[in-house]
Amino acid sequence: MLIVEDELDILTLFREYLSDQGHQVVSCYRNANDILRDFEENKPDVCLIDYALPGNKSGIDAAIDIISKYPSMPILFITGHESKKEDLLKHPMLQDKNIEFLVKPVRLHQLHIAVLDIVNKNRK
Repeated sequence: MLIVEDELDILTLFREYLSDQGHQVVSCYRNANDILRDFEENKPDVCLIDYALPGNKSGIDAAIDIISKYPSMPILFITGHESKKEDLLKHPMLQDKNIEFLVKPVRLHQLHIAVLDIVNKNRK
C-alpha cells in the first residue's frame, strides 16, 4: 500500500493502523511530487490518496500519474469535501477505473474495510 497524506498525524495514524490490520504499507508521502520514484520497486497493491495536497500536484494529479503507468491500480481517495467526488468522477483519465472514495472524518475501521474491498475488487 502507498499512502499520500499531507497531515503527518493522519499519515502516521493511517500507516500504523493499517499495518496493525495486516496491510503492508510500502511507501508514505506528504505530497504527490515524487510518488512514482520508487513505485516499481515497492509495488503497492493499492494507493490511498488525499484529495488536497500541498505542492504543485493534487490528489487527482497523483492518481493520473499512477493510472497512466499502472491502469489497473486500485485507488482509494480520501477527501474532506463530498463535492470533490464528482470532480474526480468527471475526469476522463479516472473513469472506468478501480477508484473508491471516503469522506473525512474517516473511522479507522471504515478505512480498513474500504481498503479490503478495493483490493478484493481488483483481484476479481
